Amino acid sequence: MLYKNYNELKCDGDDDPNQIHSAAAGVIRTLDFYESIARLSDLQRELLRMKINKETNNDIRHYVNEKYGTAYNENYISTIYR
Repeated sequence: MLYKNYNELKCDGDDDPNQIHSAAAGVIRTLDFYESIARLSDLQRELLRMKINKETNNDIRHYVNEKYGTAYNENYISTIYR
């Protein structure tokens, strides 16, 4: 899945979508575009960012459950991500 390697696709200077110069620029723009039009909840968007940053499901579970008052397990974190 492309999001698993999102950070590796980006290079220094890629934070400005109009200035992306890496070989993967089209891929990054496409992922950013679809994320921007997806109807992700705040929880889903945070979870996506945490997965992109390679945080573990266990760490995500603790964070999400504390912040959103949920009782998700690690497997459900994977389900939301997919």
